[in-house]
Amino acid sequence: MVLTERKEHIDSLYQYLKKSYEAITLSGDDSTNSRDSKWKQLKSGNYQVLITTGQFFGEGTDLDNATCLFLVYPFSFEGKLIQYIGRVQRSEIAPVIYDYRDIKIDYLNKLFLKRNTYYRKLIRQRSLFDDPVEEITPVAISDILTIEKEIKVPLESLEFKYGAIVFSYTYKEPDEKLEFEIAHEDIRPEFEVLKPYFIKVMKTRNITVSIYAELEKGTLVSQSADSADVKMINNEVIEGVRFRFVTKTILGKFPLPERNVLDITELQAGQPLYETGEELIADILKQPHFKHHQQLRYLAEKHAGHILKIRFVLQPFSFVFLLEGEEMYHVILETLDTEEASYLWHFEKQRSLLPVFLKELDRQLDIIRKQGRHTFTTSAPENFSRIVHDYSNEQKGFITWKYMLEERLV
Repeated sequence: MVLTERKEHIDSLYQYLKKSYEAITLSGDDSTNSRDSKWKQLKSGNYQVLITTGQFFGEGTDLDNATCLFLVYPFSFEGKLIQYIGRVQRSEIAPVIYDYRDIKIDYLNKLFLKRNTYYRKLIRQRSLFDDPVEEITPVAISDILTIEKEIKVPLESLEFKYGAIVFSYTYKEPDEKLEFEIAHEDIRPEFEVLKPYFIKVMKTRNITVSIYAELEKGTLVSQSADSADVKMINNEVIEGVRFRFVTKTILGKFPLPERNVLDITELQAGQPLYETGEELIADILKQPHFKHHQQLRYLAEKHAGHILKIRFVLQPFSFVFLLEGEEMYHVILETLDTEEASYLWHFEKQRSLLPVFLKELDRQLDIIRKQGRHTFTTSAPENFSRIVHDYSNEQKGFITWKYMLEERLV
């Protein structure tokens, strides 16, 4: 049995193997009739190689005549490995597992070291490999160094990478170190600046980590690390501390940049915690205490993101949206939490002219910033209008504002 993860890989392997072996493929692309026919052939033993995906060939699938397993894609989750080995452990014959270690690519090698931790446990337990394998020469116990312990790691010393948290452990003084990695799909390098906030949320400066490693004659052969504390840094926590960081640093940014209308990259200026403006506004909309949260939610839903990305103005912190009417483009400036009217600019509906419109908008916002809103509104251009908010009743104020806005979206 050859297990992969991608259907395209199944096709490639089949083209190679069918020339020399009786090969069968199984995937979600097979019709019911095709699947039934292939299963009949498999159960009769009339095949040499089955190529399938681990996800498709999962729990509840029995094939007791398969005695070899080839793992031809990288992964590290022990539960998945146990499940896959179980696919070929249905008979009394001890199965043979073929794995692939890519020592040229560090990421793939680390995945293998994690898998090998489980393989070596199985060998010691004799729960799988009951028959001795002649090709393997036993290593003297004195040549094996096993590290298995629970350690404390300062949160500040962790290195955040894409999809992983990394730290070093000194196993032999003065400088014999091992680098451990814990997979975490929500982590990115940009989150380094959030460490002080993680410490506050977790109420500790250290995380507890269970580490395991084996070295044979100084060569690392298996390695894994796990931490319940790291799992506490979930997406919900990340979103919360990310927003706290933004409200403290970005929303109160000073000094102001030369340009008034900023995209999400310019807004963050070297601290890219948010990949898109939509991510930032989604976090903001989770905070209902902001004065214009209902207006911002409505504008975010109507924003023509396929034409223009959401833009930002720093003081007072505001969002710039583009709404598409039948005849005109409408650019709307809405503040986050100050009692300012909604400002609207109405432009000719020509996509090629949008950069010109935005440049003109930046010039007009510069007038507002330097001379004040009153000066601007007393001599505003013809394509400008505004909607004053009613704060006496929040729901009534929003409905009235929405009605007045929709009247102008021609």
